[in-house]
Amino acid sequence: MKPRTLLGSTLSALALSLMALSTTAYSADTATAAKAANSAPAASSALFNYVEEGHEALPLTTMDAATAQQLAASFKYSQEPEVVAQDVAYALMQQKGAVVVDVREPHEYAAGHIPGAYNIPKDTVLSNADLAALKDKHIPIMVYCRSGGRAGDVLDALAEDGFSYVMSIGGVLTWPYGLTTEPTAKPFAEAAAEVKAAK
Repeated sequence: MKPRTLLGSTLSALALSLMALSTTAYSADTATAAKAANSAPAASSALFNYVEEGHEALPLTTMDAATAQQLAASFKYSQEPEVVAQDVAYALMQQKGAVVVDVREPHEYAAGHIPGAYNIPKDTVLSNADLAALKDKHIPIMVYCRSGGRAGDVLDALAEDGFSYVMSIGGVLTWPYGLTTEPTAKPFAEAAAEVKAAK
């Protein structure tokens, strides 16, 4: 009986040691997983397309850098207000070819906007100090809304107020390149400074 008791004690001690090692390894793995989860991008940073109740969202579209560069290079800015195709608008955005302004209401902007866009609601556009600072600098401005109606009104209002190089790109309803809920972190003036004046 004694050898059997000794063997049983040894096995019990071995089992306890293995359990301790397993617990330590599990704790380390859990800590590693938690660290990875904390460093991963938030789900809200993922791009998505606008969708209205009862409808399906457009599939996300991408554009390679070479195509964007080619489209932007071939685009000719106009001093007259104009409506620009959304693929051209996207290419210009990739090349920092314009300041992008969302003229919808703040709650609409918060629900999903074009990355890098600044929210200046339609009714405040002409009194906005940031935009006023661009008036005589020939910095291209692109505006959009939900479907293009408000953007068209703002386009006309800016032109009548003396702005040149203003463009409407329609609305998020047909924008295929994705929206975000992440606020634009870069200050408006800094973004405007990165855009070259139109010639």
